[in-house]
Amino acid sequence: GWFLRRYDQSSALQFLAFIEALPFRLADVGKNEIAEATEILRRFSDQKLTLVDAVGLVLMHKHKTEWCWSTDNHLGLLGAKVIVHW
Repeated sequence: GWFLRRYDQSSALQFLAFIEALPFRLADVGKNEIAEATEILRRFSDQKLTLVDAVGLVLMHKHKTEWCWSTDNHLGLLGAKVIVHW
């Protein structure tokens, strides 16, 4: 979304291709994660969080993520250090 809003469709797709080439493990998201994310949305109702933001927070907490690269400072709400590069 960040690349799409700031640049264009081509840049967003190039970034997606870059992410697909990295050796990441995809996490499954089910009913439990959605329920936990809903609680986070309620807990941080003063923030402009999306469900995707909240699911990300659930997964980061579940996997004890200490830091992440993101353009979204919301990912630090549960204690992870967010490294932002504009």
